[in-house]
Order: sequence, then C-alpha cells, then structure tokens
Amino acid sequence: MSGREFWKGETAGIVKAMKASGNREGVIANWKEGLRLWAEANPNNPDAAAALAWLPHWRVRPFYSADELAPLWPALAIAIGHTVKWPAVLKSAKRLEFELDYAGLPSRFMLGRKYYIVERIHYWTDASHEEIEREFDAQR
Repeated sequence: MSGREFWKGETAGIVKAMKASGNREGVIANWKEGLRLWAEANPNNPDAAAALAWLPHWRVRPFYSADELAPLWPALAIAIGHTVKWPAVLKSAKRLEFELDYAGLPSRFMLGRKYYIVERIHYWTDASHEEIEREFDAQR
C-alpha cells in the first residue's frame, strides 16, 4: 500500500475522525450506537448478527491497546461510514499498531503496554500520568 492509498484508507479515516472529535466525550459510545443501528438495519447479514452479539462486551473508554482495537476496527470503520461491510480478514494487532503510529494517533504507556488515546484526544494527550492512571483504573 502506498502512502497515498494509506491516507484514503479506513485507518487514516478513523484516526482523522478521532482527532476531529477534539475534547468531546461520548465519541466511542456514539460509534457503538451507530454500529448497533447498522446491525439492526441488516438482520440477514451474519456480520451484523455477530456485531449485535459482541456489542455488549465492547467496553467504552478513552484508551485501548492495539490488541483490543484490532477486533474493534471494522466496527469503527462501519460506524464512521467508511464501509458497510465487515472485512473477510481482520488486521493483526501489530499491523494496526504500525498504522496507528503512522497516522499519529497519540498513545501512552501504562502497565507495560502501549494504549492509544481514542477519545478526548486533546485532553488526554496533555493529562498527567497520574490523571491517566486514575481514569484507566476507573475503566477497568
């Protein structure tokens, strides 16, 4: 994939949407709701049925590791309107991590892992390590 193609792809689109949300709260919750609406509107789609079964387990929070984001990524692509289809093959967490770094999604290291800031990016990027740890502990 060339650099030009990357910037037209779903990872760049999702990161752009996350960054554009600024300091607004509820972005991930809204995207989760958007995926629910998509899934309910497509009752004969097995991907939609799988998404409905999986949605209750998607915990909404401002930080996710690449391992956590990899299975969520198709849902986010659907939620932002980049696609209406679940991909046949999911991206590996390592590939997604590379793409998130390349796209400039801010991250922080906590508990020996890299966590990407996906909501209220401006706020959490400037937050102290203690503030982030408190929020992270509250969301676990």
